[in-house]
Amino acid sequence: MSSELLCGVLVTGQGGQRRSMKRRNHIVTSLAVVLLMFGAALHVADGRSSNAAQEDRRAFLPQVVLGNYQGGNTPESFSFRRERAAIEFRKVRGPEEGGAVLGLGKPGAFDAVWATCPSVLFDGRIYRMWYSSFYDSHMGVGGIGMATSTDGIHWKRANNGQPVLSVGPQGAFDDGQIMGPDVDFDEHLYRMWYTGMASKWGPSGLGYYRIGLATSADGIHWTRAHGGRPVFDLGPPGSFDSVQVATPSVLRVNGKYRMWYAAWSPKTQHRICVADSRDGIHWRRENRGKPVSGLRAPYAYGPAVCRIDGQFLLLYTSSPTLPRGLYAAASSDGFHWRIANGGKPVLPPGSSTDIDGSLTGHACLLKIGHSLKVWYTGYRRERAGIDGWKLRIGLAEMSIGKAGRLDY
Repeated sequence: MSSELLCGVLVTGQGGQRRSMKRRNHIVTSLAVVLLMFGAALHVADGRSSNAAQEDRRAFLPQVVLGNYQGGNTPESFSFRRERAAIEFRKVRGPEEGGAVLGLGKPGAFDAVWATCPSVLFDGRIYRMWYSSFYDSHMGVGGIGMATSTDGIHWKRANNGQPVLSVGPQGAFDDGQIMGPDVDFDEHLYRMWYTGMASKWGPSGLGYYRIGLATSADGIHWTRAHGGRPVFDLGPPGSFDSVQVATPSVLRVNGKYRMWYAAWSPKTQHRICVADSRDGIHWRRENRGKPVSGLRAPYAYGPAVCRIDGQFLLLYTSSPTLPRGLYAAASSDGFHWRIANGGKPVLPPGSSTDIDGSLTGHACLLKIGHSLKVWYTGYRRERAGIDGWKLRIGLAEMSIGKAGRLDY
């Protein structure tokens, strides 16, 4: 019997039967982290105009080094010669239950039990967050919502608390569930890649996950692209992604899009693969469809990738045999990775009363002024939750000194 984990949560095993969550203590999630920053200057990627909404992930490229580098000049790339640098985020306690910055929605709302998988942009004045709720069609009617904030801590739900994108029409690839948004803004148009699940499950008892795209002029009113069909479909039988492609992380690099995604097949289980596209709709599998290497674990999933000073930083969920938390790795080509932080989690769970008392999960990363901010999913055991879990969104940060170094 096999089971799928997306965004750090249970999907189902054969026959559609969920395993007991008591046997799910290995659920972990992908998170984001950067180690040491040198230089306060920001760089504009790919010759595009400045876009403060994405200074952490796409348009602006803060200079970063991984390791204990103490030299006077900023290195031109990540340094992994020393992997034992201590990296710690300071969690910012928010105003919601358990210290969340975005708590749960009103009773009966699509996000009344789970709020997870944030994707945050900042335009210099307003933070915008897109997030989702449930992960499979058996859990309830979910969707993708939006919230805004002036400080990144106190959030107000947009669209009267209703989803800005709901499941697709009957028979569509995403008529069962949608989740895990990744939003890009090019100063003219918002693009949201997301995971869609069909209501009809496979004969093995596993749900099929594919990746869709929607566009918007304001971030609230969305139109599905590609005629409502998936923009990235399953691989052929026997491939690493023959059953599921999910939770995309998309960057614009050298005039094209690159996407890291969670792949699943019965034989290989969880892996992270890469694809590229000129238009964000038509994708080509890179690396001959093979998973990325160097993550040291039996499996990895839930990728979040940003580009920093010409290098890629990957945040992901790893093997359940490893300590719970979120892991990081870096790469020059997006295929071959080296583990950061000595292989230890970069953001561990909190106390039992915190929102992340059990797990920390899917997140996004932004460099704002002299701080590095991370919005992430916190998992906590609660009887009233789905399968005994409630999920909320928290905030953590690291200080960046005036000289461009992280203070910790």
